[in-house]
Amino acid sequence: MNKERPAWLFAKFLRSPKAWISLTVIVVIALMAIFAPLIAPYEPTRQNLRNQLVPPAFAGGSMAHIMGTDLHGRDIFSRTIYGARVSLAMGILSVILAAAFGILTGLISGFYGGLVDDLIMRAADVMLAFPPIVLAICVIALMKPSMATVIIVLALVTWVWHARPVRSAVLKIREMDYIEASRAIGASNPRIIVKQVLPNIVPVIIVICTTQIGYMILLESALSFFGLTGTTLSWGWDIAVGRDYISVAWWMSTMPGMVLFATVISLNMLGDWIRDVTDPKMRGE
Repeated sequence: MNKERPAWLFAKFLRSPKAWISLTVIVVIALMAIFAPLIAPYEPTRQNLRNQLVPPAFAGGSMAHIMGTDLHGRDIFSRTIYGARVSLAMGILSVILAAAFGILTGLISGFYGGLVDDLIMRAADVMLAFPPIVLAICVIALMKPSMATVIIVLALVTWVWHARPVRSAVLKIREMDYIEASRAIGASNPRIIVKQVLPNIVPVIIVICTTQIGYMILLESALSFFGLTGTTLSWGWDIAVGRDYISVAWWMSTMPGMVLFATVISLNMLGDWIRDVTDPKMRGE
């Protein structure tokens, strides 16, 4: 790699408010999730009926509950921090599984073409015919809701989003002269895929995964909203519970909703920035 490349990227990062603001938000939320037991002032499930529906500190409430409390007197700030653990973990793990399968099928489909390509792409078309959230709800409803089930189901309904862009990138790369040269010297197809094709589609993979984590978090929150994730420590669950009290205790849904919004929009902004700096067309090269 060109030694000037990291310096160029760092300088461009510092000049882009979209990049460093979004990364800062993501890092802060991730650190809060990792160190939740040290940061959260209360146990997220501990009830205190004497502190029911206390408003946030900035809305006339107490600094003891900076985001207020819910119907059962549970601290919303603590629940939001622990909810980040669930949402981020499920979002990241589901993207890893979906990417592993999607990248593999995309590489095979794009590189080999022919009947293999047709079979994989027709399967992808079938998956795209169903809205992911509807398909996920149908599958999870037939099984016992749990975090592991949700992660696997989300991966199965979204692998195609990784497979198709990877296939498109591979279709261009496989026609390059260096691929033909590798074939001419007797390199096997698996070796060409691993050594030459895969490294050249890493920027595409990074952009897809960055943006898909945000979408996976939204899907997980939607499933939590319907009570299909097997846990009540989730942003989606707290938003669902608070919707019945929106007129008298707006903070129950608003606080976790704002953190969910900030997380997803930051991931999308970071993904857009990564796309801009890795795509020669966007850089004007």
